[in-house]
Amino acid sequence: PVYVRHEIVHNKYVVDDLKNKGAIFVEELEEIEDKTRPVIFSAHGVPKKIPEDAKNLNMTYVDATCPLVSKEYYNQLYDFINSYSENPNSSQYKDESISIARSIFESKSNIPMVGASGAVFGILLAFAMLFPNMELYMLFFPFPIKAKYLVLGYGLYEIWSEFNRMPGDNVAHLAHLGGMLIGYIILRYWKNKYGTYY
Repeated sequence: PVYVRHEIVHNKYVVDDLKNKGAIFVEELEEIEDKTRPVIFSAHGVPKKIPEDAKNLNMTYVDATCPLVSKEYYNQLYDFINSYSENPNSSQYKDESISIARSIFESKSNIPMVGASGAVFGILLAFAMLFPNMELYMLFFPFPIKAKYLVLGYGLYEIWSEFNRMPGDNVAHLAHLGGMLIGYIILRYWKNKYGTYY
């Protein structure tokens, strides 16, 4: 059999399939009865000590750690978690855990949001160009409005919002306008090349 230390991935179907094929899942290397059989380390990473222990036991192992997890930062974090779990009442570990949590929050909270909103605005503009007189109803505005006016108004609102930013406005207004521009360019290109918008 092949041994796997911890669940190789957090996917019940994959784990069950491997079990059905004969893989034996263990929590620690000491649980492996036949040390001549290979062991696979979880994609979620292992402390540096585990591969060293496997070498000392003359075991063949495959480190399936994901490249993102294997970065030095994650190894240090993993080692810290193991140390903390061995001594959870240590005030030093509690202070260090608070510091780590703060650093993770700060590093992730200052990243601007990236999404598909530019593409959505390109589709909005394309819809307005293809069906300019289609009447639409907005949930908060119970009267019909033609697509060409709605999209034009939304585009003007995006321009205004970009130049009059409010505190806490993290919206990528220029990405929305860029999406509209790209949508317009694509439709004009198709019109010129094929004689139709699509």
